[in-house]
Amino acid sequence: MRPINKAFWIFGLWILLSSAALAQKSPDPAKSISDILAGKSYKLGLVAVSEKKWPQALKIFTALAKKNYAPALFRLGELYHRGRGVKIDHKKAIRYYTKSAVRGYARAQNNLGIVYRRGDIVKQNYVKAAYWFRKAAPNNDAAMNNLALAHRYGQGVKKSNVEAVRLLQIGIKNKHAKSVFDMGRLYEKGRGVKKDFQEAMKLYRWAAILKYDRALYVMGEIYRKGRGEVDVSFVKAERWYQYAINKDYRSGFYGMGLLLLTGKDDFKRNPTEALRMLKMASERGHRKAPLEIGKMHAAGNGIKKNIKMAKRWFRLAIKRGDPAAKILLKRLDES
Repeated sequence: MRPINKAFWIFGLWILLSSAALAQKSPDPAKSISDILAGKSYKLGLVAVSEKKWPQALKIFTALAKKNYAPALFRLGELYHRGRGVKIDHKKAIRYYTKSAVRGYARAQNNLGIVYRRGDIVKQNYVKAAYWFRKAAPNNDAAMNNLALAHRYGQGVKKSNVEAVRLLQIGIKNKHAKSVFDMGRLYEKGRGVKKDFQEAMKLYRWAAILKYDRALYVMGEIYRKGRGEVDVSFVKAERWYQYAINKDYRSGFYGMGLLLLTGKDDFKRNPTEALRMLKMASERGHRKAPLEIGKMHAAGNGIKKNIKMAKRWFRLAIKRGDPAAKILLKRLDES
C-alpha cells in the first residue's frame, strides 16, 4: 500500500480547520433575522422622530425596548427625558439610558455621562460621568472629547492637561470638530501645550470648516475684539457670525447684535437691527442677551428709553444667572 502524500494530509487538515472556523463565525439565522427586523422598525421610529410624530415614535421604541434593543432603549429614554409623546419622567429616562448603556450602546453611555456631569435630572456625580465616558470612548468621538475635558478640569478623574491633549489628538485624527476646536483653546491658553495663537487660529478655522457652530462664533469674536495677533475687522467678524446664524446658533445672533450695536469704521452701526438680533439670541436661550437688551432700554442706546422694559429684561437676565443684571436692576429701583 502506497503511503499517503504528506501534502494531502496538510491540505485535509486545512479544510477541517477552515470549516470549523466558518461554523464558529456563522451567525444564528434566527438572531440575524430578528436584528434585521428590529433595525427596520427602528428606522421607522427615527422617521417618526424627524417628523415629530411623537406618539408613533413612542409606540415603536417601546415595542423594541421590550426586546432589549439597545438603540431603542436609548431613544425611549430621550422621549421620557424631553417629554415628547409622553409626560416627562426623569426616573424612567435614567432607567432606559442605563439599560441601553449596559448593553454597550456607546451613544447611551456618552449621554449617561453627560447627565451625571450636569446633575440636572440626577444627582451630580463626576466619577460616574467619567466612568461612562471611558466606556463609550473607544466607539464614540464625543465621549472621547468628554473624557478629555474631564481630565482637563479634574472632574471624576485626575486633572491632567497632558492626558487631555492625548485624548483630543485621537479625536482630531477622526476629524471630530469639537476636539479640533478644544485643542485650539488649549493652544490659545497654553494648557498642556506651548502657547501658540497661530496654531490655535489654524485649529479654530479647521473646526469652523467642519461646521462646528461654536468655532464659527469664536472666529467672529476674534475679529470683533482683535484677539491675539489678529487685527480688528468688523467686516470679517460679520461674515463668521453670519455663518453661525445660518446654523441657527444663538451665540451667532448675540455676536452680530453686539457688532451692529457698536459699529466701527467701514461697518455701519444699526441699533434697530442690533436689538432684533439680540432678541433672537434671547429667544434661543442665550444667557447674556437679555442683559444687553435691558441696557439698551435703560440708556436709550439707539432706541427710545424705556425703564419699565429695561427692568423686565434685567429680571429675565437674573433668571438666567447673570449677576450683572442684579446690580443694574437694583440701580434702576433705587433711582
